[in-house]
Amino acid sequence: MSSNTSMRNNRVLVVDDERNILDIYLDFLAPSDDGLEELNVLMGGGASASQDEAEFVVTTAQQGREALECVKQAAEVGMPYAVAFVDVRMPPGWDGLETAQRIREIDDHIHIVFVTAYSDRSVDEMQAALNKNTLLTSKPFSGDEIKQLARTLCISWNRELQLIETEDKLLYLTRQLEYQANHDALTGLTNRRAFFRAVDLLLEEVPNSDESHALLYLDLDQFKVVNDTCGHFAGDELLQELASLLESIMGERDLLARLGGDEFGVLAEGRDKHSVEMFASAIQQVINNYSFYFDEMEFTIGVSIGVVGFHAKQLYSRHELIKYADLACYESKDRGRNQVFFYTEGDDAAEQRINEMSVVGMVSRAFQDERFRLYVQPIVPLTGVEQEQNHQRVEHYEVLIRMLAPDGEIIPPDVFIPASERYGLMRQMDRWVLSKTFETLQRRRELQLDKVPVMLGVNLSGASIIEEDLYEFVYEQMKKYQLDPDSVYFEVTETAAIHQLKKAENFIREMKGLGFRFALDDFGSGMSSFSYLKSLPVDYLKIDGQFVVGLVENKIDRAMVKAMQSVSMVMGMESIAECVENEHVVADLKKIGVNYAQGYFFDEPKPIEEVFALPPYPSSPDQNG
Repeated sequence: MSSNTSMRNNRVLVVDDERNILDIYLDFLAPSDDGLEELNVLMGGGASASQDEAEFVVTTAQQGREALECVKQAAEVGMPYAVAFVDVRMPPGWDGLETAQRIREIDDHIHIVFVTAYSDRSVDEMQAALNKNTLLTSKPFSGDEIKQLARTLCISWNRELQLIETEDKLLYLTRQLEYQANHDALTGLTNRRAFFRAVDLLLEEVPNSDESHALLYLDLDQFKVVNDTCGHFAGDELLQELASLLESIMGERDLLARLGGDEFGVLAEGRDKHSVEMFASAIQQVINNYSFYFDEMEFTIGVSIGVVGFHAKQLYSRHELIKYADLACYESKDRGRNQVFFYTEGDDAAEQRINEMSVVGMVSRAFQDERFRLYVQPIVPLTGVEQEQNHQRVEHYEVLIRMLAPDGEIIPPDVFIPASERYGLMRQMDRWVLSKTFETLQRRRELQLDKVPVMLGVNLSGASIIEEDLYEFVYEQMKKYQLDPDSVYFEVTETAAIHQLKKAENFIREMKGLGFRFALDDFGSGMSSFSYLKSLPVDYLKIDGQFVVGLVENKIDRAMVKAMQSVSMVMGMESIAECVENEHVVADLKKIGVNYAQGYFFDEPKPIEEVFALPPYPSSPDQNG
């Protein structure tokens, strides 16, 4: 590549008080240029053919002020000079150094070459005055010397510009990434991550302050109605409008964030209880007075607000703050929605009672409103040996239960299962799952969707396996839905089985007498797993996910999994690894010899109707809540 094509900016300014010297520069740098062409370009005119062919575009000036005007015009039209040759002794008016300094005030990137036969100023003085990109050459000079100097400095100017552009782009991208990392893409509000960081920073300051603060958890009521009626585009528009509305009532020290979905958080700094009460009431009033219009439809939105206050004498961790605010918000919803509920500190038993009783109420109403659903998650063979039934491959799934809120939102099982276990609701829940599973298999068969056989694992709680009449219930349901017992097996947790070992053993033997198989779930979580295993005639051993998750990195976890696999093989059981989340764990499980795997790496739990291509339930909950 020639020097001519490698340069993008080849514009040169020459400043000298002697006209004959300027003509010499023109002869050297632009022999076909009459000195007027550059002015024509700067003023919007086109370049001549001879100028296009010239290596440099040259502008001349006979004094400093004239040169400064040329630099200003060049900057205004985006065509700056790369190099300026400036005569040091240049009467009348500014000398070369002052001219160069004033030029640099307009354009800091231009290269300055001082030209002189003698000077009252030293080179060091001139370089110090201009800081950078300064050279000195002497008169008389040769044409080749000037051309080579101009060529080199033009190339240098372009390289420096590229570097500046790259740095500017990197700075811009860095700022963009930083913004995106801390803000919600839809609403522009602070996101969950940045909000939690702000909470942590404030909590560090609280012990040394006498101020009170509060965290508010906001959950919109009836938001799903808009989404279901008008689509997610309308829901997004609603969230954007509400975000702007809420921002308008925030104080200088209030931080509003979108925490996810239709949930918002507010960190209210410097607000005592009375101020927070007024603030929460104002938020509720603003949202209640708001109407959302879409496609000639009008919607009103409510908000359930949970509030927890904190100060130096009543300090919580961030986890506790979020938990208590969330609990208070749930309590607000449970009391009829569109309310404000303040969490007040009590003993652990009181907090647990409030939380669990709230969940118990939710579960009871869900049964009344038929708001439970069956989900399934696949269990995938790893070792090439697949379950067979009548010489056909069998698809293997675990049946899971999900509860719907009145507005149709999914409530995860870890919210309602623990409270249901403690308050005696698992008997009803287990029987619902059994009945619906058997019914689903019958529907699948009647609709002739059972070309590929399936085997479903149904969880039974410890409360159920000790019930005297569970055998009769299973037998009745089996006959009612004409169930093939090869299509269902029962999962019992290790801890539940060990707690009532004799009853669990008897129940398992009774069910196996009907043709059902059994799996021991969460194996390894108990204190004496191996010693109890020989008392339980199970067919599958489900290795607890806490050992599987750390299988690759943790030697102890790997040793435990290998031991469980070895025991299952010796006892004629098949092993199933839970919580498999990546291909590295899969590879290790295969090496160890584990038979099956289950986890999000393969698929997440999905509605059973979707997986088996069944029509939806005949009855659905009121989605309008």
